[in-house]
Amino acid sequence: MIEKNHWLPNNIVFVPINGHQTKMTMMEVQFATISRLMSKVSQLYDDELESKIKDVLDGGPSFYELDAKLPTSIKDIIEKPKFT
Repeated sequence: MIEKNHWLPNNIVFVPINGHQTKMTMMEVQFATISRLMSKVSQLYDDELESKIKDVLDGGPSFYELDAKLPTSIKDIIEKPKFT
């Protein structure tokens, strides 16, 4: 999403974490989101799901399978988020 929207990785955003607005760069937010996702998946002990998610994040065949199944309305939200 950072690349698609031409955002700089060092752009600053404020992210709500534990009830507080935390100042982070876009790159930090991206890495934190991926880390949290992978942590949650690893707690499920589902190797197939973990492998599928890694393939999606790496832009492999699973990414394109998922992309083909997403409705346009969801893609619009992901690709062009509205910040308030």
